[in-house]
Amino acid sequence: QEVLDYYKSLPAIEEAQLPKGYDMQLQALIQAADSNEPSQHKKELESLLEVLNKRLESNKQA
Repeated sequence: QEVLDYYKSLPAIEEAQLPKGYDMQLQALIQAADSNEPSQHKKELESLLEVLNKRLESNKQA
């Protein structure tokens, strides 16, 4: 949930760099992880978080 909250707090210019519907995808992954569904959803969430972190780091370096 903290990642979604962070996403919602991003400036519009940074938010625009993420795919359309990113917040809905993130919310769906959070709900899937909370409902203790198969570990595949958790792996997808971890992958999404890794992509977000890489993007944020590259924005900081620019």
